[in-house]
Amino acid sequence: MKSSRTLLAFVAKSEHSKPSKKQPCQARSRQMRSDLLDGATRVLESRGAAGFTTNHVARATGASIGSLYQYFPNKAAMLGELHDRDAQQLWSELRDHLLDTSRPRRERFVDVVIASCRAQAEAAELHAAMEHAEVNATSGPDVGAWQEAVEEDLTKFLGEQYPGGDADRLARFVWLILCAVLAEIAANPERAELLAADSAEMLATQLGL
Repeated sequence: MKSSRTLLAFVAKSEHSKPSKKQPCQARSRQMRSDLLDGATRVLESRGAAGFTTNHVARATGASIGSLYQYFPNKAAMLGELHDRDAQQLWSELRDHLLDTSRPRRERFVDVVIASCRAQAEAAELHAAMEHAEVNATSGPDVGAWQEAVEEDLTKFLGEQYPGGDADRLARFVWLILCAVLAEIAANPERAELLAADSAEMLATQLGL
């Protein structure tokens, strides 16, 4: 089964991609929001991007379409939040591997790059649905802070070998290269395995790991 998790999607911006209407405070509302996003993932897996609609998501979760629109005003808003949630969850897992000092540094780094690339390829239907809805995954309100957190984790990892400023500079370099690789995989998911292995080894060697 394909995962929708992805670090970054590279698609065009839409005026229809708006913030969700309701920011839930209660546990029940948060659970409903999570259930709807889980339902969106199931619809993407079963119907693909071409068959993704809010009506199908509502049916997949047993919710009314009216309830769904209380949380997500349109398909674009739902897809944008699904991408953001899955990207944050994925990096939360990857950072634990990256910063696990009990394992060799090169092994950690290579594993994280390859896992990122594979997740990008597995999220092909999510990317296609986002492109169709013209969702810009790089301009959301939390994207800047999230990317800073990724660079901070990369800096911490590289700081095991490089002093202060060098680690920070190299972390930005790694992030830019990884973004370029992920963009290529988003456009050509069938190349994921080759790009993943080559990119991971090239970066690891360049960094002297």
